[in-house]
Amino acid sequence: MDHEWKQFTPLGICFFFREGGKEFPVDCDYSLQSLASITNSKKKTSVDIFLQNVTHVTSSSSSREDSSISNGSITSSSRNNHSVAMYLEDKRKPAKPLLSDGWPKVLGEVGHVFVEGNKQVRVAFTKYHLRTSFNMVVTHNERSRFTAKCAEKRCGWKFHAASIDERNEMFQVRSYNPEHICGAGGHNLNQKYSTNFMSSLIEEEVRKNPHKKPKKIAADFQTNYGITMEYYQAYNSREKVYKTIYRDDVKSYS
Repeated sequence: MDHEWKQFTPLGICFFFREGGKEFPVDCDYSLQSLASITNSKKKTSVDIFLQNVTHVTSSSSSREDSSISNGSITSSSRNNHSVAMYLEDKRKPAKPLLSDGWPKVLGEVGHVFVEGNKQVRVAFTKYHLRTSFNMVVTHNERSRFTAKCAEKRCGWKFHAASIDERNEMFQVRSYNPEHICGAGGHNLNQKYSTNFMSSLIEEEVRKNPHKKPKKIAADFQTNYGITMEYYQAYNSREKVYKTIYRDDVKSYS
């Protein structure tokens, strides 16, 4: 076994696990947490993690060797899977972390305060929903409270935040059960987004550079969040930010 391990190098290996007939890389803290969540939700005491040696994988090769690691034992096997091999080869290149990688934790915990009230809570919930892809429903979306729960009745996931001031300008998380037992989530960023949501993500950079072109905004949005933004979406979102800036300037002047 020592001889077999000598072929591995830090840049030539990749870990992954299988779920629902698909393979998912274990290459960051979030993916490791997802694996733990899936294992816990299915009441498993162990899980198979596969080790892929990608050092010798090339575009013309469809062979792969992997090792199954479970309960301290390792067994090697080989099989053909061209698409997965190519994907793992690309993963050797260091990738820039996406700003959307932190969205699963954006709802905070009990006691967390959203200083911009219901608007900020809605944006945070949208981020969480899009990044985790769990099936959830909003039961209350009002000026003084916001409540959402998992659409699966047997799942206990629930989030509730409410106003803590008379003007409803600040919200606090009153109760939150962050655990899903309804199965695996994931992330589905290729969805439709409202102008309000997109403008909230680009507001800071537009304030810093009001003359930034929509084409550049869309390109940076893709790089930062892994989300495709069309030209018209970038233009409309920028216009929305302009209105917000103008309204803030009027408030400041008053």
